[in-house]
Amino acid sequence: MEVGGGGKHFVLVHGVCHGAWCWYKAATALRCAGHRATALDMAGCGAHPARLDDVRTFEEYSRPLLDAMAALPAGEQVVLVAHSHGGYSVALAVERFPDKVAAAVFVTAS
Repeated sequence: MEVGGGGKHFVLVHGVCHGAWCWYKAATALRCAGHRATALDMAGCGAHPARLDDVRTFEEYSRPLLDAMAALPAGEQVVLVAHSHGGYSVALAVERFPDKVAAAVFVTAS
């Protein structure tokens, strides 16, 4: 889910047994402060169409974040925010897309 304009662009990555829904309060607060907020469902979680049993690798699990990072326009940088297990996916995204990351924030994350 993404709404809002101006400010910084925050990409919010949930932890184990969660989905994008867990960021609704944080995303709302960021948007009210004039930022963009994108909360993603990792593969097999939340409203993502993949069944968890069909997600065989960590890269498949992280694919929604990796695809979102790849789709960013040239020159755009985001602030990645990870909770719990989402820290692993954010670390992977930082490694793969260092030029598209303004900062990475690990909130009680791995």
